[in-house]
Amino acid sequence: MTVKPDLPSGCSLPELVNDWELDPTSNKNGHVWYSPDKTQSVAIYSHLGKVHSKISDERATGLERGEPITSVELDSGNSETTGKEENNHVFDVADTSKARNEEEALSYVLEKSINWMESNAPGSWEHPRINEAAFEAPTGFELARYYLASRETTIYYHRTGEQTGVRMGESEAPDEVTFSNYPYLVVHCWKGNGNATIALAPWLRAHDEEMEEVVDTPEGCGLDIALSKAREFVQEEMEVQTSDGFSKVGQTALTSW
Repeated sequence: MTVKPDLPSGCSLPELVNDWELDPTSNKNGHVWYSPDKTQSVAIYSHLGKVHSKISDERATGLERGEPITSVELDSGNSETTGKEENNHVFDVADTSKARNEEEALSYVLEKSINWMESNAPGSWEHPRINEAAFEAPTGFELARYYLASRETTIYYHRTGEQTGVRMGESEAPDEVTFSNYPYLVVHCWKGNGNATIALAPWLRAHDEEMEEVVDTPEGCGLDIALSKAREFVQEEMEVQTSDGFSKVGQTALTSW
């Protein structure tokens, strides 16, 4: 069940702002406007003493898939409640009621967010860490997960037609490495040094020891090169043909690893 911030007294949300469309039924715990193709969102949240809004790329997962638009922190004192906004906008309310201050903070964040949407049409913003090339999956695969963390990016591709699964509790990886047993192609890259790993995995959210590394990547190669090498690996493996013209996807085709 979602819990959305209570709106200030007498306030209503615009249903459409510069092609950003409000979705009251969104499963987010905030008030959300989406781009027409649902790939981007602007959301307003209020929790843990903070009212904030952010723009997010809905094609990715993880807390880092969005960037802040504006934020107001609410600090409670003995005799007054004070909220401070990141860009030096300050609320000073001589009142012990946090609700009153939160209402003012919501009004401010809502105004700033609407202004941002009016100035930025859907599609005009690009996440600095999203690599568009990642959305073009290698031949025979489909994008399963694009995960952004503070220090790393992890991309999962799933081999079309093979089993799907997510790691649940204690799981033991299959002994034999085949496309059927390891149907996920994983590209992992560290944000700082650019070191990358390309591996096969038996399921989503696999642990490092459960993956089978399949490509040697240059030190500090970065995500662009890692994605290219992942495609090259798939292309080379798909070109291993039997006399019947069908790709070998069993252990015979994977012995070079």
